[in-house]
Amino acid sequence: MQHIAVAGVTHKTLLAFLSTTCLTCRDFWSSFADASLDVPGRARVVIVTRGAEAESPSSVRRLAPGAIHTVMSTETWHAYNV
Repeated sequence: MQHIAVAGVTHKTLLAFLSTTCLTCRDFWSSFADASLDVPGRARVVIVTRGAEAESPSSVRRLAPGAIHTVMSTETWHAYNV
């Protein structure tokens, strides 16, 4: 299991809860892939999708920007009440 700290760290973190099947999310996937994207507060972006039981891992791999941490975790969706 992968863990990414979002509390007790010196940087801000923006968690982006996205789905591969959501049409509105497609714009966010594309925007996060833009290397010139200026995230407020210089926050680190972490994309969170639901786990493999709800998302296609191959679709996540295809959409996930290489420079952005992408995590498949239904548990995180539940923990943040998404």
